[in-house]
Amino acid sequence: MSGREWPYKNVPRKIIAEKYMKNSSTSELRDYKFFCFGGVVKCLYVSDSIHHKMQFYDAEFNPLNIERYDYTKFETLPKKPLNFDKMKVLVE
Repeated sequence: MSGREWPYKNVPRKIIAEKYMKNSSTSELRDYKFFCFGGVVKCLYVSDSIHHKMQFYDAEFNPLNIERYDYTKFETLPKKPLNFDKMKVLVE
């Protein structure tokens, strides 16, 4: 097995179904990926995988000028989630 997913080579296969989640204020469900260094959030990104949109932010939710070649930026930047501080605490 080659590629970046090699750690899963010997993991037994199974299907995991999560409860359906819906965001009533937007048509998509946003994904938040946090990046920690030394146990501290340094940056994150918000993505909409259906429409291939993504925006990077610093740890205070200020937009960063970072892009991925396979995603475009949101036309309107996502707003800081109401529970953003709690999200950071849980991640750290």
